[in-house]
Amino acid sequence: MQIFNYFNCRNLYHQNSINFIHGISVKMVVVIIIAIVLHVLVMLYGDNVFGLYPGGLTIKQWAICLGLSLIVIIVGLVIRQLPYDY
Repeated sequence: MQIFNYFNCRNLYHQNSINFIHGISVKMVVVIIIAIVLHVLVMLYGDNVFGLYPGGLTIKQWAICLGLSLIVIIVGLVIRQLPYDY
């Protein structure tokens, strides 16, 4: 959810803008990839360190997490369509 929220927050003030990927630089892509890799590593191997479920998530649980996280993108699109006075 943090990754999808990152896209929404960086483009919140461009009202009526549906393209939330516009203007992403190479540095941002590297940071996003590092964040995704760290999230996956923590979920797969963080059971001893963080007290997570042993063995990580199943494919179904990953799909549920990604599906719920996509709601952030939809909410961001709806918020950008609302009228806002600067």
